[in-house]
Amino acid sequence: MGKNPVDRRWVALGAWFVGIGVAGGAIGTHALEAAGDADAAMRMQTGSQAAVWMGLGTMLLAMLAVERLFLWANAAGVVLFSGLLMAKSLAPHPFETTPIGSLIPVGGSLLILNWLVLGIRLMLRPLRF
Repeated sequence: MGKNPVDRRWVALGAWFVGIGVAGGAIGTHALEAAGDADAAMRMQTGSQAAVWMGLGTMLLAMLAVERLFLWANAAGVVLFSGLLMAKSLAPHPFETTPIGSLIPVGGSLLILNWLVLGIRLMLRPLRF
């Protein structure tokens, strides 16, 4: 990480994603399952697990000092996929038919594409440590 404060902010953002994911898992387990809403609990679990893994990924990308585009794409994907999926779990009426609901797969696609393009980039131009 060195002395670059931008890197620390990205690592901190990754830690926030992990913390929010853990909290979402607790909500899914203790509140949504107890309320008998298995579908909402499953959505919350999926969103929270993705947030945890992508948060760890954000931290790793920041520590490896990859191009900022990959960090921004990862963060946007986490917010759109995990964040909206978790919000959908808590909404009194799921919002599949609204424009917001249609952004969930966009976020997931962004995450997939980001990691695949990063893999290609690392094969073509390895990072120097």
